[in-house]
Amino acid sequence: MTDKEIALELTKAYIEHKNIQIGAKHSHTDMDVKYVEEMYKGFYDIVSNVDDK
Repeated sequence: MTDKEIALELTKAYIEHKNIQIGAKHSHTDMDVKYVEEMYKGFYDIVSNVDDK
């Protein structure tokens, strides 16, 4: 898998987790497109830096 694919899978798993929280009526579960974009970028930065260490 490429770094982008790994970051996408992590983002999808995170969104699924947040959807479960929303379904359970947890507070602080607001998400919008910008939020998801930032999560993907964060995951991508982490994944792409693994090989650099």
